[in-house]
Amino acid sequence: MTKRDYYREMVTAALKFQTQINELLDQKVELVYVYQDEKNNPTLYTIDESSLTSALIYESNKGAIAGRFR
Repeated sequence: MTKRDYYREMVTAALKFQTQINELLDQKVELVYVYQDEKNNPTLYTIDESSLTSALIYESNKGAIAGRFR
């Protein structure tokens, strides 16, 4: 496995844990991404939880793991 695979697995496990906690607490969480274009017009995107792991790119910088949207 590459380091990127490890990051993906860790983030996937964290998201799964978060989902389980939210279900246990009967909470609904929705991720909204706000994009601002060059004219400062905002666009909102709702990201489905099931597609979140494939929408992120994982990388490490000085030991900190970060996920960015493609």
